Amino acid sequence: MDRILSHIPIIDDLLGGGFRKGFITEIAGSPWSLIKNIMHRILAGISRKYKVTIVYNQDFNGIDPYLLEKYSRLYKIPRTILESNIRIKRSFKPIDYISIFKSINYDDIIFLVDPFLNVNNKSLYSDINSILRSFLNYGSTLIIFNRVGVNGYPYGGHIHLHTVHYIITFKLINRNFVMVKLFKGIDKEPDSLYVDLNSLVGYGKYSIQYSLSRWMING
Repeated sequence: MDRILSHIPIIDDLLGGGFRKGFITEIAGSPWSLIKNIMHRILAGISRKYKVTIVYNQDFNGIDPYLLEKYSRLYKIPRTILESNIRIKRSFKPIDYISIFKSINYDDIIFLVDPFLNVNNKSLYSDINSILRSFLNYGSTLIIFNRVGVNGYPYGGHIHLHTVHYIITFKLINRNFVMVKLFKGIDKEPDSLYVDLNSLVGYGKYSIQYSLSRWMING
């Protein structure tokens, strides 16, 4: 199987069955608290079966043990499995972030969190993207969790958009609803729909809004 389940049905459906092995997929959106919840849920689900290295380019918003505990209970994953399968690396400035990649296991599923935070010149953008592409030569699977700027695009500029194979964006509409969009897919047309918030960060599976949207599109 060339797909890795995110264990969030909406994401797996938009991606055509999950994260594609050997490719770069990005989850981006606003507010960051929503993306952080989604990241922890995906991390818990994937680490049940795979080794995961998660790399932060920030000095805050790291792994939240309470969120991880919440989703580990959802998937009935023992803490020993999480501790064994999750490796955490962190940098506080972009140049250190680049050096961290020299110590990453190519065979792990690689989570990158805010890879372009505080990156303020084109040279660093280019360096980071070149490293990401080089990992694909070893068959690595990269999953990026990123912010969306005021222009509505994920951080990283046009070089970044060309580097990533799949981008799914999330935008919180109100307290209950989220707009989910397949922003970019190399083998799928852009797609968007509205879902209830609980289907992403709670224990819901398919929301009524999601099922209705699919029925209208496919019917």
